Amino acid sequence: MANSQSKIYLLFFKEKLIGSTNTALNGLGWISGFFDPAPRFSEFRDFFNELDDSEDNPEFYMPRMERKYGKAILDPGNWTLKDMQGRKVNSNIPYISGEMISWRG
Repeated sequence: MANSQSKIYLLFFKEKLIGSTNTALNGLGWISGFFDPAPRFSEFRDFFNELDDSEDNPEFYMPRMERKYGKAILDPGNWTLKDMQGRKVNSNIPYISGEMISWRG
């Protein structure tokens, strides 16, 4: 069952603020919402576009992405979602496609 309670989270790569999300949908193990990019998101835009494309064939894309972007960007521990009180709520690489963000809940 989906939960429509909205919450705001901040997305960090290491200590860099990448953007924020106002979640709107929580269901089937995934949390989704609208993504509001911070200025530093431009450093990651190509990565997320390519990650979105890799979903159908990760065995092919992931080694190539590691060579192109480095191991750190593919390490889920370097990605953090925090609530507005600064509490860590998730460590995983989110999927960002257009204005939407989703991650495993």
